[in-house]
Amino acid sequence: MTSQARDLVTGVAAVVVGGVVAVIAATIPNTTGTAVGPGAFPLVVGVAVVLAGLAVAVPALRRGNGGEEEEEDEGGGKPLPTRLVLPAGIAAFCAVALTVSLTIASGAAFCLCCRYMAGYRWPRSALIGLAGAAVVHLVFRSLLDVPLPGDMVL
Repeated sequence: MTSQARDLVTGVAAVVVGGVVAVIAATIPNTTGTAVGPGAFPLVVGVAVVLAGLAVAVPALRRGNGGEEEEEDEGGGKPLPTRLVLPAGIAAFCAVALTVSLTIASGAAFCLCCRYMAGYRWPRSALIGLAGAAVVHLVFRSLLDVPLPGDMVL
């Protein structure tokens, strides 16, 4: 599959998933009595995913490869353990977020993304993970007073 086709498929999938999330979030009733209800955050995330999908799909539609097919490695040129880090990380994030703590899972996810996607060394990745976990905790627990899955009441 060419990079153009991959980008197009990824962009369209993101638009569909983000659109579904936004529609479902818009139907969540606001029973809190406040101006911003429980559907506000998923609505913003859904719209952001739609916009990101469009940002990937539109350039893929515009560029074209002149009918030439690209030759690519089956595995993208990376060894199997490296290719499995992201799917394994997503599964671990979900398991830890729902059973232990969303804050801890977020920090670990930030750390792993910095290490394996951005290529930072472990010390910098760990610091970014700690900062990310602190931001998640402060924004949701302290500022928005939203109980997070698995987090203990402090």
